[in-house]
Amino acid sequence: MVKETTKNKVKLSEGFKRKWTDALLSGKYKEGAGLMYNPEDKSYDAVGVAYRVSGVDNKNIAKRAFPSGKQYRFLPLPLYQNSDFIAKIADFSDKGLSFKWIASYINRNL
Repeated sequence: MVKETTKNKVKLSEGFKRKWTDALLSGKYKEGAGLMYNPEDKSYDAVGVAYRVSGVDNKNIAKRAFPSGKQYRFLPLPLYQNSDFIAKIADFSDKGLSFKWIASYINRNL
């Protein structure tokens, strides 16, 4: 899942990036803000969708605004190592930017 670039910067594998952006664009996940997964309205932020694509169950991300501690281990290493990028994606969701916009951002920047 990890690819090195010539600038010694870690990037997501194309496979995971494609799964994540496809999931964001699929319409399967109701767009939400503030929580990775909100069980009350069954909505996700974009980081929550990354966890679902990684195989993490909703109960493990429910009512959490941001990954912490051991939760990071479920993400691909490049995301695990780049909490600033995760924070930026969470912020985009919190600001109400669409999953379509976020998927485009991910494709351009990872």
